[in-house]
Formats: sequence, structure tokens, C-alpha cells
Amino acid sequence: MTNARHAELGDIEELVRLREVMFSSFAGLSSTGDDAWKASAAEILLRRMSEDKPTIGITVIDAPDGSGALAACAVGTISERLPGPHNPTARYG
Repeated sequence: MTNARHAELGDIEELVRLREVMFSSFAGLSSTGDDAWKASAAEILLRRMSEDKPTIGITVIDAPDGSGALAACAVGTISERLPGPHNPTARYG
């Protein structure tokens, strides 16, 4: 049985790799050769996962071969907008 776990900072490189796999599976969205987005994604993951009150939640499944690779992930984010009468905390996600 495969167990899900919370992502750790050591998973960031694999999380970026899985994001690349996702984009490459979409027709017409394969890599443009500009990999700058990968560094930006890694920086954002590091920052958001390291917050005292993280605004990102990531669950991962390790590859069954024990290689350290990830087989899958699910990502949820919390963002903020300006508050309003129906959302006084301004948080959504």
C-alpha cells in the first residue's frame, strides 16, 4: 500500500519536476527551453513552505522503487485579497 505524507523542504526539487511533467503532458505546453520558471517555483515553494503559518499545503506519494523520486503530489494554496462583508478574513483557497 502506498502512503501519502506531507511534503518536506527536501521534496522541492521533485515537486518542480512533477510540475514540469504536468505541463509537458498538455498538448502545446511543453518546455520552451527557458527553465527560469523552475528556479522561481522552487523559491516560492521554499518561502511558502517555510512560513510560520504556511499558506501552502502539499501532500506527496513517494515512488514505489525507493529512488527518492515522487510519484504524485497534490497542492493547495491559501491566498489573501481585501476583506469584504462575505469574507472578513480575506483568505481563500
